[in-house]
Amino acid sequence: MDIFKNYLLKFYPEEKEIFLCKISCEKNMDSIRMPSTIGNLEACRYNIDYATTLFIPGDKPKKIDWDYLNILN
Repeated sequence: MDIFKNYLLKFYPEEKEIFLCKISCEKNMDSIRMPSTIGNLEACRYNIDYATTLFIPGDKPKKIDWDYLNILN
């Protein structure tokens, strides 16, 4: 878990909000979305299995590069 967490910390701060999403594996079981932070990922390790996906929400851009955007259009 430390290797994965350290890799994420190269790109995101420790307080970056993340979600562990777990699909339902049985007919009457609901899917689960567990909020956490990258810094707290180690505490979530008992909730991670083959049915779990990590979702990292994107951040809104702080500044729009209008020149670049105009080139794309």
